[in-house]
Amino acid sequence: MTKRTTSPDFFPDRLGRFIGQLRVHEGVTLAQLAHGLCSVSFLNRIENGEREVSKQLADTFFQRLGKSAGKFTHILDWKEFQRWKSRQEIISHLRNGDVRSAERGIQEYVCNSTEVLDQQFARIVEINCRQLSGAGAEELLSSVRDALLLTQPTFLTVPISTLLLSRNEGRLLFAYLRLREQLEGNEAVIQEYHKFLHYFKQERYENWQRTYLSPAIACCIIENDYREGRYSSALAICEDALAELTNAQSLFSYDRLLEWKQMLYDALGKDDRTPEKLLARLRRIQEYAPTSVQPDLLIPCEEIGTVSCLNQVIRDRRRLLGISQESLADGVCTVRALSRIETLGGNVHRKNRKLLLQKLNMSGEQYDGTIITDRYEDYLLVNKMLQSPEAGNREDVGKYLSDLRQRLPATAMNAQFIDSKNAFFKLSLPRDHPERIDVEEFCRRIETAIYHTLPLDLTQIDTWPIGGYSVTASEHNLLITIAYHSSRLNEPDLSLSLLAYLNRCLEKTETSARSYRDVCLLDYFQALLLGDSGRYQESNSLHLNCIKLSLENQDSARLANSIQGLTWNLARQLPCGSCHEKTKLRENVLSSIELLYAAGVISGDVYIQQDAKDLSRMIFGVEQHL
Repeated sequence: MTKRTTSPDFFPDRLGRFIGQLRVHEGVTLAQLAHGLCSVSFLNRIENGEREVSKQLADTFFQRLGKSAGKFTHILDWKEFQRWKSRQEIISHLRNGDVRSAERGIQEYVCNSTEVLDQQFARIVEINCRQLSGAGAEELLSSVRDALLLTQPTFLTVPISTLLLSRNEGRLLFAYLRLREQLEGNEAVIQEYHKFLHYFKQERYENWQRTYLSPAIACCIIENDYREGRYSSALAICEDALAELTNAQSLFSYDRLLEWKQMLYDALGKDDRTPEKLLARLRRIQEYAPTSVQPDLLIPCEEIGTVSCLNQVIRDRRRLLGISQESLADGVCTVRALSRIETLGGNVHRKNRKLLLQKLNMSGEQYDGTIITDRYEDYLLVNKMLQSPEAGNREDVGKYLSDLRQRLPATAMNAQFIDSKNAFFKLSLPRDHPERIDVEEFCRRIETAIYHTLPLDLTQIDTWPIGGYSVTASEHNLLITIAYHSSRLNEPDLSLSLLAYLNRCLEKTETSARSYRDVCLLDYFQALLLGDSGRYQESNSLHLNCIKLSLENQDSARLANSIQGLTWNLARQLPCGSCHEKTKLRENVLSSIELLYAAGVISGDVYIQQDAKDLSRMIFGVEQHL
């Protein structure tokens, strides 16, 4: 193993070290992970923290290891941020079916680029453009094969089980099999479909990573088994795929699988219309906020993960914290250099980036996460802590938090994470527990946690400078938490002020860099506050926007939460209005409760299912069911 650099000017990259820890944990060799992407020596330098890793390459490493690429917010330097924006624009052109603009954009993007992932992205765009222009399977097959060979040079000669596939590589392989099926028939690829589906059963694959391809592959196998009369086998695969989607709280191919399940029930002579009823309600939910029709791309294009621009982060954070350019530049760089960074962009030396961000109460890394560490075991400990209450092991949370306090590097962001999670833990304890805290104490502790990185007066938030990159994702979520709980303490003005500030910051953020989760979370909690205040029309509008975003992002959990908000808004209006209005409103409430229960079933949220039953029993005297 290469000896780590010990120079006093060496600032190791934690993201690279984290990737190395994850690789070792998953039992993957350097050669396996680097295969087709970079040299083993280059990956070794990344894992030692000597070389920083680009977002594209980091995403591919994470996905090959079965983990979500959306775990972190990547803080990109000016040049990489511009290239990321270019990719988003090209993807947007494809989704809109604008072939000419996509082709023009990709030509400019790959000009002077020798990076293999850039070349593969260009091939994917070109293949989709040709498909949209009418190219057939025979013409596209060789192009798909060649695009996959760029990063998987052995995929034609080794079993699928031996490959490490990123999301794009998986989609290329699936497209390759589908094209072969069209040209050679189902018999030529059915065994490969089975091997591909089994591939995602490996333990390293997180639920969310499986749901990009696993349900679609399952549908291909189910269709073949149905044609061959193997109904029981097909039903087992169908039910397994639906269970995985429910567990991952994802909607990918959920409607297609429900259709198959009902067809298989009928073929097996089962007198059960449950899948059909659930599908009907899902389609009614989709009518709430119909999405625009997009072309069915052979290889879907999207890039997971939130990004921010380093130069804009430095500028917006400095202004928010009230730090002068002279103070921030002191001991790091000249004031002129800092001004150039903030106004003209340009790349920032790693050492300067770390020092500048640390002076702005951030980690100094090229990523932002819930915790800052280079040990994968720390993330496993966090996951155990978060899962403890659901597993009924609530008392273990305190032990895990104590362990994390000992293990994590002493940064402001880590202190914020531990203090905030400890506050949530103490609030969730049983009422008679001696360590339980009330909502007022909870808010005080969350404010203390925020203060680690934002030492500002929350009551003066109306005067805070506004910037698209002023607050981190963690700070954003904690400010929303304060807003929501402040309303329970009869402080609606503070609640709405906090949400208004976050809204103004999002409006300042470039559209392509806005996080779906940030937008959806903000709209959802603002809708709850407005509903509690009796401003139902405004609240419903925000809930409908959340439903639209949830459907676009295939997120059944947030979908269910927003339908729950709509349902409660309707229910609270029942005592008002004329007799005729009440009759119409009761019909709307019943319809909404039916959809709420269905959303709870689809997302696997038993609390939402129970809420629908309780509402139905309270208002109509009957218990809701499918």
